[in-house]
Amino acid sequence: MTDNIFHWFKEKHPVFLNISMILLFVDVMVDPTNLIFHVKYVLFALVLLIWALGNFSKKLFLPKYLWFILLFIAFFMPFYQLSIGLINSMLHNVPLGKPVYFNSFFFFVIILVTVSEKMNLTAMFNYSSLTIVFMTLGLYLVLIFKTSL
Repeated sequence: MTDNIFHWFKEKHPVFLNISMILLFVDVMVDPTNLIFHVKYVLFALVLLIWALGNFSKKLFLPKYLWFILLFIAFFMPFYQLSIGLINSMLHNVPLGKPVYFNSFFFFVIILVTVSEKMNLTAMFNYSSLTIVFMTLGLYLVLIFKTSL
């Protein structure tokens, strides 16, 4: 039973990954600060989970320079910014705020996904933009025909 599920998922893996990336792009375009929907981190985790499950048995090959960039920027920079923020908040009694420093970590890990899967980012942005266009058109039509709102 579970072998059938994993086999089915392996076949549909690119479709699920593309859909989750499009949803992530739509959310980032509509809500870049994550204050409206609060699902950006959930979508990041969904993309990474689908990618990890699809590549569970494959060996990941990336050039050394890409590994260096990912390790430096994705891991070092958020912790550096967090430590600077903690020191600032201790010295000046200012609240730390939101942990937005980890956005760069998630962003650069998504680069790993797009490079390893050879995704067409132009198509992703086009589909995301079309989704936003249809959402806007739908809201516009609802407001035209429902005058009681």
